[in-house]
Amino acid sequence: MSTKIIIPESWSEVTLRKFQEVAQVDIENERLRAIEIISIMADCDPDLLKNTDLQSLNLVLDKLEWTKIPPSDEYKTEITIKGIVYNLVNLRSLSNGEWIDLDGFCEKHIDNIHKIMAVLYRPVGEEYNSKSSEERASLFLDEVKISDVFGTMLFFSLIGIKYMTHIETYLQEDLNQRRK
Repeated sequence: MSTKIIIPESWSEVTLRKFQEVAQVDIENERLRAIEIISIMADCDPDLLKNTDLQSLNLVLDKLEWTKIPPSDEYKTEITIKGIVYNLVNLRSLSNGEWIDLDGFCEKHIDNIHKIMAVLYRPVGEEYNSKSSEERASLFLDEVKISDVFGTMLFFSLIGIKYMTHIETYLQEDLNQRRK
């Protein structure tokens, strides 16, 4: 009896949770790593795949070729989940609380991608607070697709890198001025 393995066909079918699980696979053996990733993507038991013949496993791997190309680097300013529209907040008007939360979440950005997105996306007019952000994060984990937020993550990461570079430059200049 053969079992049909159903896998996503693009990043637009991969939730934040699955993306996190795949990103956390830390197996050096290439074949075992592939089996683990396929099992995550297909929601199946890795043991089922270990008992699959090599030709069938290679067919599945061929179907996952699209995973080698990152999701779109275009960021979406809004995402809709269960009929509710969540908009990307104005990054220039983030509160200190938002920055503090984001800073903490960014230390393990893959593990916290859903929390980061919950800070950055919310319904229009909703003020930021940690409780509603936690509730959104739980929702986002299983409802938001990585293709919807990858561009925002990339954009936000680049802003963070640029911000840190400016801080480093400022601190170095300040130190040089104090030495004079």
